[in-house]
Amino acid sequence: MTFNPYQLSRAIYDRSIQKNLPIICFFYDSLCDSCKSFSKAVLSHPILQELLENDFIPVFLEVNCFPELWLRLIGDSDSYYHQVCSIDGIIFGNCKDSNTELILRNIVYYHENIASIQIEDKYGKKQYKPLIMDSQNKFHQKIERISEITLSSLLKNYDRMYGGWYNGHNPIKKHFPSSLEYLLLLYQRTRDNPLLQMIVQTLDSSYSGLYDPDAGGFYEYSVSRDWTTIGSYQKVLQTNVSVAKIYLHMFQISKDYRFRDILKESLEFINDQFWDESECLFTHSILTNDSEFIKNDYFITDSNCQVLLLFLDSNLSLEEQRYIPKVQKVIKRIEEGKTKYGIPHTLNEPKPDQFLLRDQAAFLQLLLNVYSLSGDISYLHKAEKMLEIIMSFYFDRQMNLFQDRLIRENDFGPFKQNIYSIQDNAVMINNLVTHSHFLNNPTYKEIAMRCVTSYYQNFGISRDSPFPSEFVIAAQRIIESPIELLIIGHLEEETDLIDRMLLEMKRIYDPFKIIQILDPIRDKALIEKKLSSIRIFKKPTCYVKVGDTISPPTFFPKEIALLLDTLLEAIKYTFE
Repeated sequence: MTFNPYQLSRAIYDRSIQKNLPIICFFYDSLCDSCKSFSKAVLSHPILQELLENDFIPVFLEVNCFPELWLRLIGDSDSYYHQVCSIDGIIFGNCKDSNTELILRNIVYYHENIASIQIEDKYGKKQYKPLIMDSQNKFHQKIERISEITLSSLLKNYDRMYGGWYNGHNPIKKHFPSSLEYLLLLYQRTRDNPLLQMIVQTLDSSYSGLYDPDAGGFYEYSVSRDWTTIGSYQKVLQTNVSVAKIYLHMFQISKDYRFRDILKESLEFINDQFWDESECLFTHSILTNDSEFIKNDYFITDSNCQVLLLFLDSNLSLEEQRYIPKVQKVIKRIEEGKTKYGIPHTLNEPKPDQFLLRDQAAFLQLLLNVYSLSGDISYLHKAEKMLEIIMSFYFDRQMNLFQDRLIRENDFGPFKQNIYSIQDNAVMINNLVTHSHFLNNPTYKEIAMRCVTSYYQNFGISRDSPFPSEFVIAAQRIIESPIELLIIGHLEEETDLIDRMLLEMKRIYDPFKIIQILDPIRDKALIEKKLSSIRIFKKPTCYVKVGDTISPPTFFPKEIALLLDTLLEAIKYTFE
């Protein structure tokens, strides 16, 4: 195209009225192949270009940014094709049309018979939102749209009679923990009781339908509509961990001891039944009937890291220490299997396709979490080395995304292709944001923003295929200021007081919280960056920080609890 298409603004609309030039709206989607073909084949016609340049004001409108205008002009928000129409709703064609002559004839006819009438301001100034905004506002728009569409999809596919979500059109229902995580986040921000009822109903259905009352543990899935018939042949470690995590967060939010009791049952089952003492690792699954295809000798890094994260999260909330010794054992065992490229998938003899991003990302998340709760700087150093490996070998700087596996020259078949797993990128986005807050360095947070933007622009979002909930939470975390609990004091002094401070923070559920224990000597430079007017006290002192707002210093845990409750009430966020 040689003419200059505009984007809709109030100034463009005023210009149309003043010059009496009609506006032609080209609704498009940057990810639509038909729109791209239409632009090359139809809009390049010289007569059409001349007509648009001299006798119309052509504006290009991204359908996702102008849903209200699209609905008003087209009248069908679910229309599959992206339309070319006048500002008063007359349609000239759509992106699927390849007949340039027909579209040209329709536009010429409109120009000769209708456009000569003086254009009036029918809609008023309130109908149009300016598109000229800074990059930060555009990013916030993307996140709001991602959240809105994902929530809409969850509500649409929810089984209101029995609870839970179906796996597409498949009658099999699994436990979708990421969906519940997202609803928990929404409930904490909005206190919307219907959301809480959905969560409770699903958890009750999961316990009555997927839990094994005789042997313990959750089955992988149920084949019946009401979750009463078990069809799974195994109990998977990842499933049991993710379900237990939801019961933990539900207990933190509701203080209902029924959820705490189920959590304790789950922790005992995981700790006793999945643990392999000879390997010092948790096995991948437990068979519930004979199968020659499934073995119990897989020790997957990702699921082992998730177990340890669950133990760490549950430790202070339950005030129980007996699972913690295994944390050190598993970390040591995982580190024994490390290679130049990170952590092998099964800790057995590595194969080219086994260096998966999800294992690297899970181990990085674990290291950051251990550092957060212990203040042991050695774990932060390990995390930084792990992050360097991931950035060097997995981050595609052209795509601004992390590929799902290490690609080698001798790979074969589909492994030659770069795959950008959205779930794995979600974990990395969380890791980048956490690391950025720990070091008060925006660099990695900027990379996380680029990842979200890249997925939004390159892979799109639709109401039929919304982004998964874990990606939505990770993206939302970028634009929210986390609650930071900063404990400053020597680690060898009054560890009991530090534990009680941590306990108050762990009693709240919030995926955007940052806990950091800082040494007044070793971490002096970082403390000065985070808290410029800090005054160090002899005993461990706590500050709560949200954005640029810092609470007064305290070393009384109950004061921290009161402050956190006030903060949670103040940071409620309404999702559009």
